[in-house]
Amino acid sequence: MLKKEKKEWKDDLLFYSLGILSGLLILLFFSFRRYQYDKKVLENYIFVYQNDERDCKVVGTTNYKVSVSRKYELLNGVKGSVWELKKKNSKKTYTLTTDKDGYFCIIGLPKGEYSIKEVKVPKERTKYEKEINFSLNQKNKVKDIKIHDKYEKIAVVALVTDELGNPIPDREFELYHDTTKVKSTKTNEKGQLGFINIPREEGIYLLDKKTNKKYKVKLEDTLNVYRFFIKESRLHE
Repeated sequence: MLKKEKKEWKDDLLFYSLGILSGLLILLFFSFRRYQYDKKVLENYIFVYQNDERDCKVVGTTNYKVSVSRKYELLNGVKGSVWELKKKNSKKTYTLTTDKDGYFCIIGLPKGEYSIKEVKVPKERTKYEKEINFSLNQKNKVKDIKIHDKYEKIAVVALVTDELGNPIPDREFELYHDTTKVKSTKTNEKGQLGFINIPREEGIYLLDKKTNKKYKVKLEDTLNVYRFFIKESRLHE
């Protein structure tokens, strides 16, 4: 009887020991995974930080910084855009050129009043004519400038369905600029319609000929296609 109890005690001890060992192994595994994750995050942080410093032209020891992001259309970078940064009441001028991503930055500037202006762009782009004035001081240590060219032409498309999502064909719509009718068209068998090569101007809207409802186009600098999802109400059947 004593031998049997002793054997059961050993079995229990082995069982609990294996349980504790399994728990320690699981804890060690997740600790290692956490270490790998933290290491990766730290490496990514260092990489980004080093890139940020490397991309900036360093002209002094201060942390006053100016950057320009020059984009066009779907946020493509304008490479080779040349800018002149001038400190007011000083003869100092910095000439800076955007990289392939349409970006440059300069750090280490003395505090004071500044102006910056685009002086040259690639031949396929339009120069930004406005001069930008700003201050660098203890409250405003960084000046980030973002310039996005606008599309010259836009497209307006729509999908017209009933309340159940079924397409409505042969529905007539007109495109207006203010009070002037530009074009008209009807939906196809899939309930779709579209107007393309429309001059980018404020005051453009779609007019549903059946309901007389207007759908206004709200222009955004980085969009050239404006979509409407129009669901027919039973009130107009």
